[in-house]
Amino acid sequence: MPCAKTRLCTRHGRRGSLSLSIVPDGHSLWSGMVVLQRSGATGYAPHREGQPGRDPERPGLRRPGHNLKNIREALAESVAPVGFVGPHDGGAFDVFAGFMILDALIANRDRHEQNWSVLTPQLLSLPEQLAPSYDHASSLGFNLRDEQRRRHLQHTDQLAAWTEKGTAYRFEHRGRASSLVRHAENAIAMCTDPGAHWWQERLSKLDLGSVHELLEKRSALGMSELAARFASNLLELNLRRLRDAICQRP
Repeated sequence: MPCAKTRLCTRHGRRGSLSLSIVPDGHSLWSGMVVLQRSGATGYAPHREGQPGRDPERPGLRRPGHNLKNIREALAESVAPVGFVGPHDGGAFDVFAGFMILDALIANRDRHEQNWSVLTPQLLSLPEQLAPSYDHASSLGFNLRDEQRRRHLQHTDQLAAWTEKGTAYRFEHRGRASSLVRHAENAIAMCTDPGAHWWQERLSKLDLGSVHELLEKRSALGMSELAARFASNLLELNLRRLRDAICQRP
């Protein structure tokens, strides 16, 4: 998955993270909000930080226009990020569908339209490309207390119920938003055939062993033992859910 390269760090005794820029020389970063507005996306109401888009004529509709159909159309002329090793005849949306898989795997609910972008070249002879995925901080139950993690780990049904609360609420919805897994399934259904088959194969072969090893060693700075175990169990459960939803598709 093309992603921003990040590292944990400390500065003056405070924990934080560093990220390399995802914008190569000769390019500008255009957020999904700009991309959707430029494309004339049907029914789109722009999102601004702390102020979700609303349509006065459709008051019950949340995040109007920020949906997979509009995103696929807005990315129709864009190519996959540099370094993507998937099918060459797939486009940017095939990779964006992979972002939805990643979000469902790590329980990231924060994929609003300023958390995905395209890279626009200065040279008109070059194509626009989908930017690598970034800003994954709202993941793996980051906001839970250890006592809550302990309860979820002691009762399998509680962990399963918690994962079902992970919804794609940053995308258009009315009433309760789709689960992150269902949203990823819908995105894969909209891919090209080579793209959909490629993601199915990647999911079926995905081995989380190296991730579990890092979590067991608590390699992440400041991560408690319960947070590490919770993340490990969460990843395994979400991988099973994704395989059940996506790998069984014809």
